[in-house]
Parts: sequence; structure tokens; C-alpha cells
Amino acid sequence: MRVALIGDFKGQNDEGMRHISHTIARRVGAIHTTLEIHTRFAFSSKTLRQLAQFKPDIIHYLTGPTVRSWLILFLYKNFLRGSFTISSAVRPFFKPSQYWLLRFLKPDLVLTQDARWEQVFIRQGAKVIFLPNGVELERFKPLDAARVKIIRAEYKIREDARIVLHVGHIRMNRNLELLTALHGKGNIEVVVVGSTAFPPDPAIRQLLHERGIRILEGYIPKIEEVYACAELYVFPVQIPGELPQHYDQVGVIDMPLSVLEAMACNVPVVTTASPALQRVFTADEGLRWFDGTAEDCLAQMQNINFMRVNNRAKVEPLDWSQVIAQLDQIYKDCVA
Repeated sequence: MRVALIGDFKGQNDEGMRHISHTIARRVGAIHTTLEIHTRFAFSSKTLRQLAQFKPDIIHYLTGPTVRSWLILFLYKNFLRGSFTISSAVRPFFKPSQYWLLRFLKPDLVLTQDARWEQVFIRQGAKVIFLPNGVELERFKPLDAARVKIIRAEYKIREDARIVLHVGHIRMNRNLELLTALHGKGNIEVVVVGSTAFPPDPAIRQLLHERGIRILEGYIPKIEEVYACAELYVFPVQIPGELPQHYDQVGVIDMPLSVLEAMACNVPVVTTASPALQRVFTADEGLRWFDGTAEDCLAQMQNINFMRVNNRAKVEPLDWSQVIAQLDQIYKDCVA
């Protein structure tokens, strides 16, 4: 099968949609003939020539979606005539005033995660299938105490500290100021790993620094080792109760990869309750939802039973090998 993949293939692989793009391209490329198209160059004459020569059976847009991405799929479908178009809804954003456009631009299939967006697409006549994000279980896994001690020394993390970890962009719309209320409580030391995909917001970075929070900046190839050193993972990004009205309200992809990666390392997790995560997981002694406030985060931390954490078992069905197998079957069904 010939599959054209449109995504973010530039830069370091430490941002959600970029990581998804690279991972799907590598794994789908192992079983099908693929053409990778970076989103920025989707309308270039070189890309159009490549597409015409490639003659894809399937065109799969891996990021977004937005009106622009669906317009690209619409134009590609009409340009190539015969290709099946798929859009992965990993971080959708459409203004309510744009919803009427979706009926005309909709691709042949939308792979959804957030049930709220799924209903928007269905109301506009789109066909939808739920497909979760994946996690590399072979890479993200618990480590023994001796290895954790060595890694803590390498990163100059106190051996006796109770590490609360967050991994992601240091941006205004991610509620990171909440972490300052956790740092120093008892023996808690908060460690933040900042993504290189976007420059850190100076005000947030300064606030974390002034409160004594350790920020690990720069690309960390073995980020899985940092996860394995943590006693708790906190994901504080506020999820709007209603679908976002502005793009800046969307602070995260619908199913955050860092939460899945922490769970694969069997680290207990306290996270805001994104609809996509709640669709797959239920709260228990190792996974707690909180409302985005410091008070509720601290309360939910008290409900963690560190002796009964079973998070790795919960993400085993989301190993990338299984997610790609589902995606491959979707491809086959689409062109059957």
C-alpha cells in the first residue's frame, strides 16, 4: 500500500504532535511504502509533483486538525482523485463559526480521541473511529533502585528527595505555576523537563526558578530515565470544560504522551482529567484526576497508594505496536 503522511517531521522528537508524526512514519514505513510531507511545505510545487508521481492509496494528515489541514486534504483528494483521506484529531481546533465549513471539507475518515470533538465531526457528517496515542513500552519502563541512584547522581537530583516530575512546554497556558505550591511540601522536590519545540515563556521560567524548582532544559535523549527517577508525575494543564474558543486555550494534545510515558514507567500520576484520558482510564490508587487547583492536586496526592500502583499494566494495550496494528487494519479497511 502507498501511504502519504503529512506531519511535523522537523526538529527534535520531544513535542507531542512531532513525536506522533515521527513514530507513525517510522512504523508505518516498515510495512508500507510511504511519502513524508512536512506540513509547512504541503502547498509547494515540489510536494505536488511528488504526490502526483507517488499516487498514494491513502493520504493521512497526522497533526491538528484545523481548517488549513482539512483544506489541504480536500485539495489533495480533488487533485489526485482516488486517494482515501484520513485526519488524526490529536489536537483539534476549529472556531464555532467554522463548524459549517467542516461539512464541505471533511476527509473520508477522522481518527478521534476526545468524544466532544467526535460529536462535532459526526454532526457535520464525518465518519469517525477512535484511535488512541501510543507509548513505547520497551523504552519506557521501571528501573531498579541501583540504576535510579546512578541516574539521580548524573542529573544532580538529591538522593533523598521525593521527586514530583512534569515534562512539557514551559508556556503560559499550561498552569505550571501550580507546581510552585507543591515544591518544598515535606520532602518534595519538583523537577520540570522543558521541551525544546518552543522557547520557554520568560515569566513562567523565572517564576519556577525563583521558587527553587529545578528545570532541565535542552533535549534529553534518555528522558525515560528521568521518568523512572520520579516518585510522582503531575500533569497540571487546565482542560476547558467547553470546547476552546481560541487556539491559545488548547494547551495540550488530547491524549498527553507524557502521562502515558510516566504510566509506562509505573510512576503514579495525578493529572487534570482530559476527556481522552478518561475515555481509556479510570481513577484508582495509582492514577488520580484533579480539578487544576493546587489544593485539589495536594488532596489527590494523598490518595495515591504507592504500594499498589499498577499504571504500567493499564497502558500495555497502548503499546505503539498495537496502536499501529489497529491503524494498519483501518488502512486496509479503507481501501478494501
